Amino acid sequence: MIAPTAAMAVGDRLATFRHDVQHVILVLSGKGGVGKSTVACQLAMGLAASRRTASGNFPRVGILDIDICGPSVPKICGAEQASVTRDVATGRLRPVHVKLLGGSTLKETQSGVHPLSRGGHDDDDVNVDMDDDDAVASGGVGGAPRGASSSVGPSLTVMSIAYLLPNATDAVVWRGPRKTEMIRQFVLDVEWGPLDYLIVDTPPGTSDEHMTICELLGPLNPTGAVIVTTPQMVSTDDVRKELSFCHKLKLRCLGIVENMSGFVCPHCAECTAIFSSGGGRKLCEMYDATFLGAIPIDPALCVAEDEGRQTFVSQLIMNSSSSSSDAPVNATATTAAAEGPPEGLLGGRPPPPSCSAAAFVGVIGEILKQVARVDSLSPQRSD
Repeated sequence: MIAPTAAMAVGDRLATFRHDVQHVILVLSGKGGVGKSTVACQLAMGLAASRRTASGNFPRVGILDIDICGPSVPKICGAEQASVTRDVATGRLRPVHVKLLGGSTLKETQSGVHPLSRGGHDDDDVNVDMDDDDAVASGGVGGAPRGASSSVGPSLTVMSIAYLLPNATDAVVWRGPRKTEMIRQFVLDVEWGPLDYLIVDTPPGTSDEHMTICELLGPLNPTGAVIVTTPQMVSTDDVRKELSFCHKLKLRCLGIVENMSGFVCPHCAECTAIFSSGGGRKLCEMYDATFLGAIPIDPALCVAEDEGRQTFVSQLIMNSSSSSSDAPVNATATTAAAEGPPEGLLGGRPPPPSCSAAAFVGVIGEILKQVARVDSLSPQRSD
């Protein structure tokens, strides 16, 4: 395992994390296979492609994959071939920096960054062996310099255990304590830099990984959790346990997303409820939670994620921002709360052929409304 850095005390590193990261959103579900990683990645890429201010700056967004045994975030985000490095000055890990809408990751050089082909590595890229504490070195694909401007173009900062495995097919056979230490290092020993949003993709259940991240971030008052379910009862029954988990750990629930909510035929436009329908909305009514939206099954989304194409949702948001005569899409929660969900984000235009992409945009808008509500109720940050 990567040796933890001794350069800063744990308290100082948590203080740095709190200062740098404005909003932490966890994506949870008590059930496996409901699309947590899909929701987490499309949320992160959608936020990153949004316009934050009238000046045109893009939000600074990171995504942390704590699914130790089944990481899929790098593949979905089109950064599967990248690698991490250790910053020589601070001794902390530098996450992967993904340039969205351009189909490439960014490679660190002495003069800045330049695109790196997803097809392979240069000679100085680092392949990290999880059993070699000295394997992480300078060079290779890493994060953008700390504090780098986000106005050049939309981008995403990514960290996952997938970058630390010698081979993509290697199984991670770890007990709880080792998973716990890895997650702690993802938070404390990674040079995240300033972020407007950090999205945390979690494994199914309510076990070690969830307890670790919640206990670690609890004192920092994370923004809240987005719960993902599919419509059928076998899923919603398990998701109830996730709501109970949030209550026990005092983790705010931002709302519930109903994924795989029907299949819209591309030929006749008829919707078939393959996995039933309405389960997520009923769950919200039972627990007085916010219904964030329903996302239909879409083969185009499956292909996009298998191929690591980042444009499924982010391109729609970019197009809406650039072609709208109104103010640009605002990814800060305050404006989103005032303008509302899909209509504000889509500029009032009809949805595109991909109904699930439009549904994701609506979900992102609803999440931003909840973030705005949390911000309005939270005390002003002193840092």
